[in-house]
Amino acid sequence: MNKYEQLKQKIIEAVPEILELKFGCEVQNEKTKVIGQIVDYIDGQWIMYHRGSGKAPNLYYFNNDDKNNKIIGRHIRFEDILLAIQKQEKDNKNKWTNKSQIGLLEESIKLLFTDKIKWDLTKDLDNQSDETKQFLQDILL
Repeated sequence: MNKYEQLKQKIIEAVPEILELKFGCEVQNEKTKVIGQIVDYIDGQWIMYHRGSGKAPNLYYFNNDDKNNKIIGRHIRFEDILLAIQKQEKDNKNKWTNKSQIGLLEESIKLLFTDKIKWDLTKDLDNQSDETKQFLQDILL
């Protein structure tokens, strides 16, 4: 697992809701390799949207009990980053002896909006700059 995948896993551990099966969650059928997004819940069944090769979107029932179906999760957003940093700060407060490490959340927020490390609020984690991803790896891993 590369550093970026480790970062995503660390954030998911801090915010397990990312993997909850609900509206906006990405899912995949490992047999067909089709990846889609949950768009509705009708008559006790999740509905998955997948843009096929044609013009019309494809809608499928997503059966969570099917062993071929896998939950990928929703996109990691800025709020998830804040929760992961907050959890990191809380978990490490007793371990830290260096006063400069206390206040990680506050300092991280400031740094995430500098010119070099600029979080784009219109994008999820996958679509942030390499500098932003590296910064998050440095503070969370």
